[in-house]
Amino acid sequence: MKKFTWLLPVLLGCPPSVPEDTDSTDTSTDTDTGVDTDTDVEPVEVTVVIATVAADFSVGSLAEVSGDDFSVSDELAPLTSDPAVITDDGKVIVLGRYGFDSVRVYAAGDYAVPETEFSTGEGSNPQDAAICGGDLFVSLYGDDEVRAYNLEGELQGSVSLEAYSDEDGIPEASSMVEIDGVVYVALNILDQDGGFQSAGPGQVVAIDCETRTVLENYAVGPNPSIEVFPGDAGRLLVRTGVYYVPDDGALSYLTLEDGEVHEWVSEGDLEADLTEVASSDAGALLISQDTGTSQYSLWCVNAATGGTSLLGTTFSYINDATVDANGFAWVAAREGYTEEVSVAGVAVYDLTSCEAVNEGDWLSLSLPPYAIATY
Repeated sequence: MKKFTWLLPVLLGCPPSVPEDTDSTDTSTDTDTGVDTDTDVEPVEVTVVIATVAADFSVGSLAEVSGDDFSVSDELAPLTSDPAVITDDGKVIVLGRYGFDSVRVYAAGDYAVPETEFSTGEGSNPQDAAICGGDLFVSLYGDDEVRAYNLEGELQGSVSLEAYSDEDGIPEASSMVEIDGVVYVALNILDQDGGFQSAGPGQVVAIDCETRTVLENYAVGPNPSIEVFPGDAGRLLVRTGVYYVPDDGALSYLTLEDGEVHEWVSEGDLEADLTEVASSDAGALLISQDTGTSQYSLWCVNAATGGTSLLGTTFSYINDATVDANGFAWVAAREGYTEEVSVAGVAVYDLTSCEAVNEGDWLSLSLPPYAIATY
């Protein structure tokens, strides 16, 4: 993996607000995290799959983009208006979330008919999915368990999370990461009856896929989401913080062996909410939002040094992001909700060099992008 080069400002929808003194925007801690980023990686063929949703949330559709030439194949399959899209083991998994409560499994690249389609139950609100041990594990925001289905959609069992629930009875299981037969699940622990505010420290639970039992739990901070740690299966990237609550979150990494949480950069450091993290072996993209102006900032995360450096800013609404196997970050942006100029489309960044790939020429789709993944 090539060592990152920091810092190059980019154009993201409107001119980036990057100070001339780039040192002032570098939050690097110059900490040796024990990750070697000097190894070259041969490029691989990449396809990006995108769930798109109309601006009025009336309809959605599936699209694909070639990572080679950015060619777009659009309107491949109809979607619900609140989808998530996950790629795993040659499958494209589409979740119908709030009010739709469904799972579709497609063979990657073939969207004429899903291989499997099933309901997760009224009000279950599926959030993420991962294939582990041949089964499809699904996290639910509206129930106190993680469920395991076979790839034909038949329920194989469940893992109770009742022990981690707050007073509303639900621990809000969300993002998932599978490592060596174990699924790690972020539990947000929010009070759904009280405006989804934090009801206690968020947790990450480790579930053995074969026995469907909880092996370990880790307290990580409020409202966590998790990602793979670049180049290290012994750690997870953790983003914490309840949205629109100032200075309550951070970007950290969790060491799985000892359960220690190591903070990299806090919301107080950035004076903004941390909203998304997207990572792969090639690096990570961190996204924050200034709640006062609704302006988003994009940051490169250096896995070797623990440092973050500002890429640029936009008033477009960043709904999702992912990083492909070649170290390119793909950002799904929708028109913003302020009077500031904003656009919808897909922006692409090379995290190895911290450069915009399609600067000034975002990929346009028939509907605004909503969720994004790669295979």
